[in-house]
Amino acid sequence: MEMDDGDADKNILRQLVKDLSDKFDMSMRSTYTTSAIEEHTPMVEESDKWFIEPAEAKKTADEEIADEAKNFDLYRRNWEYAWSKTCGSFEHMTALSSMQFTCYTPGLNFPRSAAACTPATLQIFSIKLAEIAGAFPWPLSVYGLVAVRDVVDRNRNFLFSCDRNNSQELTQDDPFFRLVGPSRAILYTDKVYFEIELRVKGTEESEDKALITEARRYHEAFGVGMSTVCFKNCFCTLELCVEVVRKTNQATILGVQVNKGRGQPCPFEYGARVTCYPVPGKWMFPDNKLTYVTYPASGEIVMVDSKDGARLKGCDGYLHLPRNVISVETEGRLDVDIIAYSKSGEIAAQEFVCFQPKFSKISRRKCYVRGSMVVITVAWSLVATDKRRFMALG
Repeated sequence: MEMDDGDADKNILRQLVKDLSDKFDMSMRSTYTTSAIEEHTPMVEESDKWFIEPAEAKKTADEEIADEAKNFDLYRRNWEYAWSKTCGSFEHMTALSSMQFTCYTPGLNFPRSAAACTPATLQIFSIKLAEIAGAFPWPLSVYGLVAVRDVVDRNRNFLFSCDRNNSQELTQDDPFFRLVGPSRAILYTDKVYFEIELRVKGTEESEDKALITEARRYHEAFGVGMSTVCFKNCFCTLELCVEVVRKTNQATILGVQVNKGRGQPCPFEYGARVTCYPVPGKWMFPDNKLTYVTYPASGEIVMVDSKDGARLKGCDGYLHLPRNVISVETEGRLDVDIIAYSKSGEIAAQEFVCFQPKFSKISRRKCYVRGSMVVITVAWSLVATDKRRFMALG
């Protein structure tokens, strides 16, 4: 029996779909979840990477970079298929604020737990260009983005972002990216998604080259302490230092303001460094006596460091902090370390201030750096867990 043209086209289409499925080792399925943000939205079958190619001969650098771009485009199209109707454009950044619940009155109008609570979050300590290879020598002028997505709204939460005109120079002595985020705490249920699109700036824009382009799901089991997430290709190895914080509030450093006396020089005339240490803590009852115990912080989080070229001064005596959001354990503590540099680049003065976390409202602490009062202001908030349910509260 002869097939008509319509049947032939259908058979060809079926074979194309099968070939693509075999090549990319993935399939799409429609499902429904009880979460309001996922309700009536098709899900995509997930894997650590969006496909794994069969074993084959070693590829050239150009072929590997081209495959990275194809893989990322496939990831993008799958995201758009699953979430564009409910979450907007693939490029949209998260619109939820780290101070979403700062103005709430404790005990009176706190939101329902379905919209916000003190969940586990993913702390980002640093992003490092650990190795380079191939045609790229140190130093590198890098631009692009590193972003993370969680299930709160499935939009991009930028960790690093700069355009070609504001590229960052990374050196072998200082290979750390100057982070601008996250802009709010990263909810960690069982997974988040990292997206990386980085390029190396050439003499002319036509000479720019892709450094690494990748999207990957991170779903490590809950552990203790810091861990490293590696992204590697033929040109580089990128390392993200992260930690799952089990029960957290989010802290936003609203300002580091210098109130210097008349005629006094600015204590940060030659630069400054502001770092945060989220300190784990716990209330205990040894010998029937309430005791507060703290543990060493896993690491430091750099909010600004003028030595790496960051812009330091804002208006009215405020220091400009490119990054200002930290996850803090509900029973822990937030330590802020402020360093003033001397003309030679050495540490001229150093002061610490400590904050006990709150569910909402604002805390202020002050210290004196080289004779000038420095006021640090921190806003506290619960963590939004579901954008749609939060919007329903309004």
